[in-house]
Amino acid sequence: MKRNLLLFVCSLALLSATASAEKAPKVVQAGVDDIIKRYAMPGGAAAIVENGKVTLKVASGVRKQGDAESFTVNDKVHIGSCAKAMTATLVGMLIDDGKLTWDTKITDVFPEFADQIHEEYRSVTISHLVSHYAGIPRSVAWSELGAENSAWEQRLTMMRQVFFQKPDHPPGKTYLYSNVGFVAAGAMLEKITGEAWEELITSRLFEPLGMKSAGFGPPSINGAIDQPWGHIVESNQQVPIQVDNAAVLCPAGTVHMTLDDWGRFASLHLGTLKQKKALLQPETIEHLHTPLKEFDPEFVKQEGPYGFGWDTADRQWGAGKVLMHSGTNKMWYATIWMAPNKKTAFLAVVNSGAPDAEKACNEMTEGLIKYLSLKPRR
Repeated sequence: MKRNLLLFVCSLALLSATASAEKAPKVVQAGVDDIIKRYAMPGGAAAIVENGKVTLKVASGVRKQGDAESFTVNDKVHIGSCAKAMTATLVGMLIDDGKLTWDTKITDVFPEFADQIHEEYRSVTISHLVSHYAGIPRSVAWSELGAENSAWEQRLTMMRQVFFQKPDHPPGKTYLYSNVGFVAAGAMLEKITGEAWEELITSRLFEPLGMKSAGFGPPSINGAIDQPWGHIVESNQQVPIQVDNAAVLCPAGTVHMTLDDWGRFASLHLGTLKQKKALLQPETIEHLHTPLKEFDPEFVKQEGPYGFGWDTADRQWGAGKVLMHSGTNKMWYATIWMAPNKKTAFLAVVNSGAPDAEKACNEMTEGLIKYLSLKPRR
């Protein structure tokens, strides 16, 4: 851990021992300011989620390098592959509705593929797709899927390109992180429901959770500085840019939203969100948080810590199992940590795809985790 982060943590400890909780965010602000400056990020934000709501938000830096507009705690942020957990959540919701099972195969949904799908892919289920055990490549040439066609049509083209060919790795045997798997899962959901993935996630997840800020692509467009811009690095300079990955990739990660709305999604998985009608059954939530190898250890030979949209680990600060994911579109970087046993989550994001973006997010979440452990309880 960097010396500055140690100073941040030490100051939090001193504050917790000598001052009221209301003053703690000022020290957190100083710590986040230091992280953003030290790693030369244009801007960033972080939050703590407790018992169903965001209890602390902090932002630092600017929305766009070279502009004076501040990055705020209410700005929309791009969460990259952290959205994979949202696609997996949709899978769980449709399973609860009886429209598919964890063992639903590609050919169960696309019987028209039966004569052409490679025989080694015939056993691939939606569980394999959203746990990175399908044996498929990490990526494809997304720009060559037909930009003139809808994202839905491009996903179908991708399905044919990938699954009609011999896999590079035996499906079900090896953990291989893959954006293709989640795009394929999105295509399956589209076929089952008759709705585009973007419409489905909006009507089934964003709207019921009150995630009014959630959308797709860059948070800000058309030259406006009403929201933060992403940044790429060119000649050691942060260059602002208002683009995102191709829309076909949405199920794998082209979603943006505010920290508050991201916190609502985290609270759904922590079981702390107040709902008139539960969107997910408790056993489905538990399934989403459990690595595939624990369901079928004989079939999955190589150990992998990945659940369904979540990396899993054990941490003392989380009183046991914790869940996390990071994501980047090379213009933003985002990280989420969740501690189900503590009913808490920690969010961090920077509007840059620079090499140090991961370090900046990691240090922000580390600082918030330490802050919460030292915060006086009333």
